[in-house]
Amino acid sequence: MELFFEADLNNLVWHEGSHIYINPLLSRYRAQIDSLVHLVPASEVLTRQNITDWPHFVDESLVRAISLALHRVHLPAQAVQQLLREQKGGFVYTDALAELIVADYVQTRRYPTFEAYFPVLLTKWAGQKRTN
Repeated sequence: MELFFEADLNNLVWHEGSHIYINPLLSRYRAQIDSLVHLVPASEVLTRQNITDWPHFVDESLVRAISLALHRVHLPAQAVQQLLREQKGGFVYTDALAELIVADYVQTRRYPTFEAYFPVLLTKWAGQKRTN
């Protein structure tokens, strides 16, 4: 019998790889991130997913936004739709953050690395309205 997993391998690699990539950024910009705690949505859906604190919500939101941005840049629209449904899972900023990443970072090429763009993304996230 052949072992088989049905999975979105692009999302899996982009999602998990983004965790590894942004971990040092999350540490470096912890004060700026903590200042955004007022944006955390109250969501039973998040609690069921074991997302119970602001740092974990930020980590997952950013990683999902990065993966969504990569989907938008490299894959057909159909692949993007599944990730957009995750907003209903409590990750309410995913789409807006992904749009910022594509527009400000990917398309403008103004920043030499995502690391250089990261504090800009956090500042723009601070301008988002709290969503529940």
